[in-house]
Amino acid sequence: MERNMVVTVVIGRFGSVVDRGLLHILRDDPDLRVVGANLGHAALELAVAQRAPHVAIVNEGSLAAPAVVRRLRAARPGIGLLVFGHDVPSASAAGLLATGISSRLSLDASVPEILGAVRFVAGNAYSNGASSGWRWDSLTSRERTVARLLSAGQKNAEIAVALRVSTETVKTHTKHIYRKLGISSRWELFGIELPLR
Repeated sequence: MERNMVVTVVIGRFGSVVDRGLLHILRDDPDLRVVGANLGHAALELAVAQRAPHVAIVNEGSLAAPAVVRRLRAARPGIGLLVFGHDVPSASAAGLLATGISSRLSLDASVPEILGAVRFVAGNAYSNGASSGWRWDSLTSRERTVARLLSAGQKNAEIAVALRVSTETVKTHTKHIYRKLGISSRWELFGIELPLR
């Protein structure tokens, strides 16, 4: 994403308290512009098609059918889709990401996490996951495996059990992955199409 670019955002329907809080957070940032809020499915699809926003923020509860994601992607193929939801098992988060969601945050995410995720999703929509900082070939085979599990939303302890290593080993791999890929947090891996090998 280019520096000083204003990121346009549409927001689906959440509860009124969440709507007001999310609008307040996004409107306080001069680099973000909300072009539609509190939108039901049909209004959200129309706003995506007509206003061509960089990012659509949707409620996880409204995504029961993957058809919603397909319609949003059809309305604007490069759009970044950011989902907010309650903490759910990592398998469910991975399933959401597999449907075409760019990233997912918990409803209790901090303001910096929300703003960072919106910017990341907007930038990733432009680069289609091919950031110049990505050096996938520099990762070892084990680091690639850990990166895939991180991108699927698994926690360090879950990865440690799956790979039969300690959580400290997973933390070490994670540090190496961040350094080699030029990222600083695991949510930057969400929604990136990682190579199979």
